[in-house]
Amino acid sequence: LKTETCFSKSIFEKEGRFISLEFEHYKVISIYFPSGSSGELRQKLKYEFMDYFEKYIRKEMKKRKIDFKLKESLEKLSLLKETEKEIISLVNGYPEILEQCYKNNELHPLCFYLRDLSSKFHSFYNAEKIISDDKDYSDAKIALSIAIKEIINNGLNILGIGCPEKM
Repeated sequence: LKTETCFSKSIFEKEGRFISLEFEHYKVISIYFPSGSSGELRQKLKYEFMDYFEKYIRKEMKKRKIDFKLKESLEKLSLLKETEKEIISLVNGYPEILEQCYKNNELHPLCFYLRDLSSKFHSFYNAEKIISDDKDYSDAKIALSIAIKEIINNGLNILGIGCPEKM
């Protein structure tokens, strides 16, 4: 058993927002991301934190030889459960929402769509283990998660709302 209380030599080491426990075959991480809502300085700190954390995760994945192939995983979406397929239907409706916004010169349908998609994904994420012993099923859930991330990022950009490129 190995423990860590920071993932980079930076200001975050003093904030105590990270702890990991490394076991023989897996690693458990508990992390609290800084809030960016109290001002521009804290928002900048939050983005810096996310950049450092992304580098840490990429390093861990490389060290553990975790490789994810999106194209192959998209072909496994049929393995998802019925409730997860409801989210796929919502994902598939994104182009129609954009067309509706364009035709009617309105943005609120996109706002409602992004809220609904985020809510469904939040419920899915809380109810399901994304990574499990079934690699194909895990790959399908990761592919779905990536698709949702891209749609939310794209939708927020359309609305002129900044969204971090990296996490």
